[in-house]
Amino acid sequence: MRRTVAIDAAQTVLIDAALGETFQIHLVTSIKHLRLKNVTPGQLYVFLLTQDHAGKHTVTWLPQVRNGAMPNPAPHSTTVQTCIADTGGILEVNIPGTHF
Repeated sequence: MRRTVAIDAAQTVLIDAALGETFQIHLVTSIKHLRLKNVTPGQLYVFLLTQDHAGKHTVTWLPQVRNGAMPNPAPHSTTVQTCIADTGGILEVNIPGTHF
């Protein structure tokens, strides 16, 4: 069973990968700095980025996440981004972001 962590967006978000593998992020604002810690090499991590009623929020993926997708800007939309962890805390996107 995958552990899911719910997060409300802020200008800076620090995600502790030791707490879960799926991160459900409610975009109530744009994220300027998305940081990760305790990433386990070989682990699959999933990000669910859901816009609020206003939409148009963005995520600035730091270089730690390679090829991260921009979230769908439509209100109440969800973008799914999956990544595989590599050494050095790097997350490699394994498929393009999916919007629904």
